[in-house]
Amino acid sequence: SRMSKRDIASALNFYLQELRRANDAVRLGGDLSITVGADFRNKLHNEVMYGKGCPWREDPTDCSTPERPHAAANGLYHLSLSFMDAVGSVLKRYGPPPSEYTDDFLRKVR
Repeated sequence: SRMSKRDIASALNFYLQELRRANDAVRLGGDLSITVGADFRNKLHNEVMYGKGCPWREDPTDCSTPERPHAAANGLYHLSLSFMDAVGSVLKRYGPPPSEYTDDFLRKVR
């Protein structure tokens, strides 16, 4: 069955918030049973997340992405923020008002 616009927007919003929460927990700790985040204890994590370049790619010398030129060159954190901001903008521009979000989609997809 197809999901309604409200259900799709509700699901996108729900999972976007879950992604933000998990991202913050992994980076900063203090949530989701993570006491100390990787920002405070993992040099490689910080190089990948905040350093220039794109060491996570198969060819780390090529940071180009046709959709968002130069976004990857500023580290994975910048790229992940760009993705989350884009999803939020789509929801705001094309979705129903947040007051109409429900958790009905959870019963439909599980």
